[in-house]
Amino acid sequence: MSEQSTRQLISEWLHQEKYNHKGETKRKFYADLCHAKGVIKVAAADLKVTDQTRKWVLGYFAAMGLYYFL
Repeated sequence: MSEQSTRQLISEWLHQEKYNHKGETKRKFYADLCHAKGVIKVAAADLKVTDQTRKWVLGYFAAMGLYYFL
């Protein structure tokens, strides 16, 4: 299983556990939201987000196609 499919599987499972939506569009949005929140929490683990870290997070989201979180 590739890293992307593993990440997607985890995100979808977390979404289903937390939000219990059946619709594919809602599930995809909330799975991405869970993943985005996790990335931001890790990036801000030391309670400081430098400009370099912020730019990396924005670039990461853009590369994944998560434009609605930018």
